[in-house]
Amino acid sequence: MLNYRPNKIIVINSVLFVLYLVCSVLPWAMAVNSVWVVPPFLATGVALAFLIRFRLLVLPGLWMAAFASFLLYEYVLDIERIWSLLCASAIFATVVCFQLLLVQITLARVLDRTFVLDNNDSIFHFVLISGPLSALISATAVTLIIYAQGLLSQQEIIQFWATWWVGDGLGSVMGAPLAMIFVAKPYRQWRKRRFPLGVPLLLFAVFTMVVLSRAGHWENQLDQQSFHAKANLTATKAEHVILSNLQWVKNLERLYRASQEVEYYEFVQFVVKDFEQYSGVHALAWAPHVHGENLIEVEEELRQVLGRNYIITELAEEGKLVRVAPREHHYPVAYVMPLAGNEKAVGFDLYSHPVRRAALDGAVESNAPYASETMLLINENSDARGFIVAVPVFESSQVPVTTEQRMQELRGFVLGAFTIEKLITPLVQDAENIGFRVLIKDITNLVNPSLIYATPLEEAHGVGSLKYEKQINIAGRTWALELSPSARYLGTHNSWQFWLNALVLFLGAIAFTGLLLFVTGRTALVEALVEQKTEDLNSINQEFRASNRLLGVISAAQMAFITEKDSKHTFAELLSDIIDITDSQFGFIGEINYDAQHTPFLQTNAFINLTWNQKDRIAFGQQQPEGFIFRKLDSLVGDVMVAKIPIIANESEHAETFSKLHPNLPQVDTFLGLPIFSREQIIGVVGIANRPEGYDKAIIAYLEPFLATCANMILAARSEENRLKSLEDLKESEEYVRSIVSHAVDGIISVDVNGSVCSANLAAEAIFGLVESELAKRSIAQLIPDLASDEEDLLLLYANEDEQGLTIAGKSMFAHHIEGRMIPVDVAVSHVMRHGDKRYIIMIRDISDTKEYEQKLNNTINQLESRANEITLLSGLSDSLHSCEVLEEAYQVVATIMPKLVPEMSGALYFLSQTGERLEAVCDWGSHPPEQAQFTQSSCIAIRRGVPYRSLNAESPLICRHLDQPEPYISYCLPLIAQGETLGVLFFQSHEHCHEDIDTQKADIYWGSEDIVMPASKQIAMALANIRLRESLRQQSIRDPLTGLYNRRFMTEMLNNAIAKARRRENPNLSILTLDIDHFKQVNDTYGHDAGDAVLIQLAKILIASVRDSDVVCRYGGEEFVIVLSDSAREIAIERAEMIREAVAEMRVPSPNSQTIRLTASFGVSVYGVHGKEADELLKKADEALYSAKRQGRNRVEVAPDPINISDTA
Repeated sequence: MLNYRPNKIIVINSVLFVLYLVCSVLPWAMAVNSVWVVPPFLATGVALAFLIRFRLLVLPGLWMAAFASFLLYEYVLDIERIWSLLCASAIFATVVCFQLLLVQITLARVLDRTFVLDNNDSIFHFVLISGPLSALISATAVTLIIYAQGLLSQQEIIQFWATWWVGDGLGSVMGAPLAMIFVAKPYRQWRKRRFPLGVPLLLFAVFTMVVLSRAGHWENQLDQQSFHAKANLTATKAEHVILSNLQWVKNLERLYRASQEVEYYEFVQFVVKDFEQYSGVHALAWAPHVHGENLIEVEEELRQVLGRNYIITELAEEGKLVRVAPREHHYPVAYVMPLAGNEKAVGFDLYSHPVRRAALDGAVESNAPYASETMLLINENSDARGFIVAVPVFESSQVPVTTEQRMQELRGFVLGAFTIEKLITPLVQDAENIGFRVLIKDITNLVNPSLIYATPLEEAHGVGSLKYEKQINIAGRTWALELSPSARYLGTHNSWQFWLNALVLFLGAIAFTGLLLFVTGRTALVEALVEQKTEDLNSINQEFRASNRLLGVISAAQMAFITEKDSKHTFAELLSDIIDITDSQFGFIGEINYDAQHTPFLQTNAFINLTWNQKDRIAFGQQQPEGFIFRKLDSLVGDVMVAKIPIIANESEHAETFSKLHPNLPQVDTFLGLPIFSREQIIGVVGIANRPEGYDKAIIAYLEPFLATCANMILAARSEENRLKSLEDLKESEEYVRSIVSHAVDGIISVDVNGSVCSANLAAEAIFGLVESELAKRSIAQLIPDLASDEEDLLLLYANEDEQGLTIAGKSMFAHHIEGRMIPVDVAVSHVMRHGDKRYIIMIRDISDTKEYEQKLNNTINQLESRANEITLLSGLSDSLHSCEVLEEAYQVVATIMPKLVPEMSGALYFLSQTGERLEAVCDWGSHPPEQAQFTQSSCIAIRRGVPYRSLNAESPLICRHLDQPEPYISYCLPLIAQGETLGVLFFQSHEHCHEDIDTQKADIYWGSEDIVMPASKQIAMALANIRLRESLRQQSIRDPLTGLYNRRFMTEMLNNAIAKARRRENPNLSILTLDIDHFKQVNDTYGHDAGDAVLIQLAKILIASVRDSDVVCRYGGEEFVIVLSDSAREIAIERAEMIREAVAEMRVPSPNSQTIRLTASFGVSVYGVHGKEADELLKKADEALYSAKRQGRNRVEVAPDPINISDTA
């Protein structure tokens, strides 16, 4: 296990990070710029060398370096998907770490963890595993990553994999030895190989990079020449095909220029003759110039020529063809061939569309064919993209000079429509079959070029930098044709000569590296053996002298330990000699002890006083006699105590773990910790530190006699210390017991077998009120009569002891105080032997306070039980109120629960009336409820103040006026307020009248319920407010807001209920009236809508007054109303309708202009069972009768006709 300080670990990882990035930048750049370059990836070898030396410590730096390196590589490749880039870099970094870690583990097992590389076997295994075999993992992984990102096609996989395998293998084989000469162990042998191995290997790496780079550039030049020749031929052919198709439009223009009038059949013959020859043309058309005032004449003329409906159209905003709006100039398509699939284009005004208009204007200005931008063509296939080419045709054979003259003499346009699918696709397919990626753009507008065609993404692989560009003039517009090699093209143009050269160079690099390792390894090995032998001889001489010196020190320490009483001084002298012998700077000898949790800690017997300032020296000196206590086990000393084995730390990184023992300890560069054993049990630790040459196993064996001497001295010191401690503990124990008895909280007295008091403590003196000398004059029977009435009874009592020696344990009795009062006490009796005599120990505890607390506890329990009952009732009140749907149910719940909640008082619930002027009693309870049935809000002080108010006869400054007079009760008013609105009053009063001499205590009994009625009042107020709100919302949902009548939805519900009730009866009587105000629209138009609303409100009042409570009147819509007459036959319904009609005719409604509005109404009647049994049928029949009344002159009642019985007519 390698132990380094965290800061050194950070430095090592940082160095690896920088080296990896530096060694990977050049290979990445060469690989991106050329497909044929195979750069040695030295970063892999450098990372492997660091992993061999520092193992898992450098994994974080390696992962981050690989991540950053691959991130840079993909960034150069212009990958824009950031998450894909990050994920790919993370996967690459993980694969690199796995690859190199696997190689390091394999090499460690094969080479038996020795990386000297100085023999044939170790060198062969190293170059084979670290080079070709290791590169298999990275090459496969990176190829899969690049392929998954869409940057690699199947044809490029083998080439890319081989490139990576050769480059990574070369870098690993050459880079690892170059880094190992600086970081690998053993330092002595690798340092001697820096120049003989490093310089040739570095030069060979540069040579390899140059050769592969030049060879790659040569292959690139050959590929570029071949690619440009093929691309130029393909582009020239495409240009010729496109321009030849455009020439057909020019030919049609010559036809129109040669003839002043081209008939439709001539146009068709011309197009059909050569249509198959020009496969890229979608359609040819003729668009004449039409003035706005001639639109209708031109349409009629073209209908006769074409023999079909002809309308001049334009595109609306939603993309539909609509009739064109007249303007000064129009250029509608008159003729088009082929017609099939282009029917929509016939009649389309080209000048109405901005893109097509720009093409027409460009043709006039240039007096030449002019193409439009690409757009959606108008045909049956609405997704077809293409462009048009317009050629102007003038009235005269001589072309006008200026644009204005050309516009005046413009006869029309010959048009050619071209789709991308028919013109471009066949051309690009030929290029793509060759293996080219095709990109065509319209760059007429350089600021905003438009894309015409691009090879699909699945065909767009390829990593080469080859590109061919050609600009083509398409009827006044400039198209850019760009060709680049696809993956398939690159895959079919691989050069086997280059890969053969790369493979030969790879094998040569392996052989050259192996040869250098073998030659330099042998030389370094011989030199190292000579140096080792010399050092061994010197070491033997030094060990012999050191052994003699150690034996002398041990003998002197043993003699001093026997003769001197101060063992600390002996330990300090022994430690000082050992520090001097081992050439260390400081150390300690410590003894292991255990705390209460059986956790070991070290207490030093000796510690070399080495600190950096005088203040710390004084602190160490003050603690030296007792010894320092080291408790932290996460340190080098803790490792020795826990592992119970010697610990050697020869790296300065361990300074931090050692400094955890004490913040002021000196810097530790090397450390040796030795456990001290006694009979296989660790009893101490010796630590020495800062030996310049470090510590090893030899010095451990050398110090074994010293450790045995320390163990004997520690055991002897412990034995003497334990003896002295036992004597001291015995003395302290006696003092301790005496102090406990004297100052015990409970009274303690000792009694002899005759019952006489022998001794007593201070607590016993306080219980009996007598000092110890006076207690000695009395017997136990006098002090505690319940314990024994006389000495004879006491002896009999003691004769019945249990097995534990306790006669009485925790029995409650009474003790006799000198003042004559009896004090309740708990008594326990036991016996002891004192100088051969039996004594009885009586322990007495004063329980006066305990008895008092018991009484208070019982009272509290009773109060809690009462409060729990009240809370249960409150919960029941809340649940019951929440389940109520109407106010009456809530009133009943309050009247039922309140007597249980406040049984000592009667009361009533007063609720605010609908007018809001008075409070009305809605429920009451108790034996003496209030007699007031209602009162005004001002009569109650609680309502006026908005807070609860209580009164007690004449003592109250104010008395509510609604209380009973002249004999008032004890009363309590609680206003019911919800969301700031006062709803009523919850009133309580005593069951009996109060008198002037009533005491306040009795009033407090009544008012003690205040804590329970307050939350009850809040619950009641909130519940009543919610119920009232629900009722209000329900009325709003079923009422018409203007007239107050039921709305259509409620009428439908009630009508269905009435029909259901009628079905259950043998003789159902149910009629429907529908009525409509005659000429109501004239009222609104003449007098305004306010007058119309007034008419509707007045009519609603008449309807409500004319029907029974069981009937339903609703506003069906507008000025139409429906009345459902329950239990009403046909005759009653007709009579009721006539009565309403007459009332409406007599109705007078004033208008805003002081005129009187007079109206009539028409009625329709339908009867259940006669005109239908469903709601829809009845309403429909009633409506039909209503409209029949309208047709027959209005202001009348019509009954729906009875259905014709076919059997009767037959």
